Amino acid sequence: MKIAIDISQVAYIGTGVAAYTENLVKNISKIDKNNKYILFGSSLRNTKIIKDFCEEFKKYPNFSYKIFKFPPSFLSLLWNKMHVLPIENLIGKIDILHTSDWLEPPSRALKVTTIHDMVIFADPKNTPEEIISTMIKKLSWVAKETKKIIAVSESTKKDIIKYLKVPQEKIEVIYEAASDIFKKTEIAKSDKYFLVVGAGRRKNLENIIAAFNLLNRKDIRLIITGRSMSHTNKLIKEIGFVEERELVNLYSGALALIYVPTYEGFGLPILEALKCGCQVVTSNVSSLPEVGGEAVFYCDPESKEDIADKIKLSIASPKKGLEIQANKFSWEKAALETVKLYESLS
Repeated sequence: MKIAIDISQVAYIGTGVAAYTENLVKNISKIDKNNKYILFGSSLRNTKIIKDFCEEFKKYPNFSYKIFKFPPSFLSLLWNKMHVLPIENLIGKIDILHTSDWLEPPSRALKVTTIHDMVIFADPKNTPEEIISTMIKKLSWVAKETKKIIAVSESTKKDIIKYLKVPQEKIEVIYEAASDIFKKTEIAKSDKYFLVVGAGRRKNLENIIAAFNLLNRKDIRLIITGRSMSHTNKLIKEIGFVEERELVNLYSGALALIYVPTYEGFGLPILEALKCGCQVVTSNVSSLPEVGGEAVFYCDPESKEDIADKIKLSIASPKKGLEIQANKFSWEKAALETVKLYESLS
């Protein structure tokens, strides 16, 4: 079979969709020597990032790639709204097309689509209008045309059935995993801090900061990757985007990861933190209990008092078995299950 995979998402470094695409493709390349793969992607300004990623697969004779310099907005109009120009016109004949985030090109091939979450329906108030508009168009074609949908959690599967009205037998749950770079690292702990990873609307920063203030601990800081909301607490430090290697050190040195989104399709930061031996306080909603199991502390994301109580508990009575829980998820397993899904369609 010849399988095409849209890898445009790798251009968005530091995002969950980029991590998913990178890790899935890398692990498929290691285990599948029989099927042929063509990786394709498009970006106006970040084609070098996509090309550099594709260069890693030159050593595999069953892998090839094609990169285009179209802006995502143009392709969204062409593929999501008008739904013209089959992908075969750009990459040649294929048997299976695997898409995930953002774009849904028409194709004569059998379609596999990964859906990371249903946030545009489940939590629209915390989702930008542009994303809602684009994803509604894309997902309407997914519901009509896709042969198999990959959901990244049972929670997401339930949401897909609820909002897209597709039969459950059309959906396969294949879990994500943390990248191999995340592992427990011994570092000098010169100060005490809680860590917040991500700063989008759904990350619930208002309640996290309110909970941190309730702790009233002058000896502990709150470190936030990304930009937070306005605040006056001098113990809160924003450090912007950090690369994975630095994130490993941050997890390893933190008292706990405070990750309490209002909705989440999977929740990669939980596994990343657990693999680094970091305690986790997370929400008791959507997919997060699937990921955290018994190894994390759960709270009501709408209650700053409950968040603060669970943060205190994470210090007073740390959980055990963190890495055991994280190791239940692996990219090798995800790749094996994805290839098996491809071959079930042939």
